[in-house]
Amino acid sequence: MCRGVGGNEIFSQPQDYLRFEDYIELAVERFNLTIYAYTLMTNHYHLFLCTHEANLSRAIQWLQSSYGMYYNLKHRKRGHLFQGRFKSIVIEDESYFLGLSGYIHLNPVRAGIVKNLEEYQWSSYRDYVGTRRVHKWVEPNAVLKMFGGEKDNRAEEYRQWLLTRAGKEKEILNNVRYGIILGSDRFVEWIREKFGKGKEMEEEIPVMKQIRAEVEIGKVIEAIKKVFGVSDKEIQEGVGRKRER
Repeated sequence: MCRGVGGNEIFSQPQDYLRFEDYIELAVERFNLTIYAYTLMTNHYHLFLCTHEANLSRAIQWLQSSYGMYYNLKHRKRGHLFQGRFKSIVIEDESYFLGLSGYIHLNPVRAGIVKNLEEYQWSSYRDYVGTRRVHKWVEPNAVLKMFGGEKDNRAEEYRQWLLTRAGKEKEILNNVRYGIILGSDRFVEWIREKFGKGKEMEEEIPVMKQIRAEVEIGKVIEAIKKVFGVSDKEIQEGVGRKRER
C-alpha cells in the first residue's frame, strides 16, 4: 500500500481511478503478477498480490511512476505524488488470504465512504460477489475456495462473511510482525534466518535491514549471557541504569 504525499489525494476524479486500474493490468502482464484483491481510496491504495519473480520493487515503482506522470500531467501538478516508498507485508500462506482480503475490501466502509460495499466501485469486491468478474486480471478464486462447498455458493458466502467481519477486520493486523511479516512464529524465524542477512532482500523490503540488525543483536545478547552468566532481566536493568545516568 502507499499514500499520497502529506495524505493528499491521488485520485481526483473517476478517470483517475480507471487509469490506475489500467496501469495495474499492464503491470500484471509486464511483471508477471497475480492480483488477488485491491481497493483504491482517495489518498491511498491497497494491493494484495503475488510476485512470481523477484521484482516487487520494480513492479510497484513502475506502477506508481507511470500513474504519477499521468496524474501530474492531467492535473497540472509537479513533484512526487506518492509518499516515499510503498509499504509491503509478506504473507506466509493461504490461511491468511481470507482475512487480508476482508481488511482490504472493507476499507471504504471503515472510512465511512459507503455503508454497503456494493455501492463502492473502485475495488475488486464485485469480482468476488458478482455473477462475473469485472476485471479479468483479478483472481478471486484463491480466496473464495477457502469456503469449500459448491463453487456457485462461494460468492454469497463471502458476502455474508464480510458482514460479520465489519468492525473486526483490523484484527488480522495484530499478527503482523516487524510491521512486514504476517505469519506464524515459525515463518517469522524462517524469514529471519533465510533473508535476515541478505542485501537483496533489503532492497526489495527495506525493513529487512532492521530484522537483520535484530538477528545480530540477538546473537550478541546470547553471547553476553553465556560469558558473564547474566539473565535477560539483568541486562535490561543494566540498560535502564545506564539511561538514568
